[in-house]
Amino acid sequence: MIAELQQAVAYAHALDELHVPELEAVLTEDTTWTSTMPGQGVLGPVAGRAPVLDFICDGHTAQTGRVRHHLGPAADCGLP
Repeated sequence: MIAELQQAVAYAHALDELHVPELEAVLTEDTTWTSTMPGQGVLGPVAGRAPVLDFICDGHTAQTGRVRHHLGPAADCGLP
């Protein structure tokens, strides 16, 4: 479980800072991406590592302000 949490933290940091090599390292070739943006609804799905990276880079270019992904405590308590 620790490795999965470390990968999630690496992904969030790479996404926030737009570290493309780090994103490439955590995204698989067959990755898909769907997101929800306020005022825009659901965006995607985008399929494939290269198209997803392009989508992320375009989003960083278009955004105003700074986005931070915060990861809270994670535990499998058996709750649905």
